This record gives sequence, structure tokens and C-alpha cells, in this order.
Amino acid sequence: HEALQKMINVHCIEIK
Repeated sequence: HEALQKMINVHCIEIK
């Protein structure tokens, strides 16, 4: 699930 992980990663960065 690379796409999902990337999406979550971006989401976490945005939250930060």
C-alpha cells in the first residue's frame, strides 16, 4: 500500500 502510506505521510506532515 505505497499510495496509502504516502497519503498518510502527507496528512501527518500537513497536521504538523
